[in-house]
Amino acid sequence: MRLGKALATGVAEERPRATDDELPLGEPVDETERAEATEEVERSVSASASEEVPVAR
Repeated sequence: MRLGKALATGVAEERPRATDDELPLGEPVDETERAEATEEVERSVSASASEEVPVAR
């Protein structure tokens, strides 16, 4: 449905634009947490890569 039709029929409402000051910020991440998460992702990627089978061409 097009936005104009949705607004005309009352199905949709226009949202006001948020400025940078109004946007919620995420919580700061501790560097040790970031390193642990990175290591975990790298382990899971290397584990899944070893399970992959090459595609026949």
